[in-house]
Amino acid sequence: MNTQDNFILPNKTNVVQYLFDTKERFPNKIAIEDKNGSTSYTQFVQQALNISSNILTQTTQVH
Repeated sequence: MNTQDNFILPNKTNVVQYLFDTKERFPNKIAIEDKNGSTSYTQFVQQALNISSNILTQTTQVH
């Protein structure tokens, strides 16, 4: 990853639905987009942790 790459999670409350909606655009990937280049590395890590937590929550509720 390039140090100039920046990412943010779109305004979606259901991460699993977001992954289904973007599966054509991001096959086999989870992407965090930053359209204005304002996300710091710390914010990126926090958002990645939030995604992981939400995925675990969603999959736990399904089973």
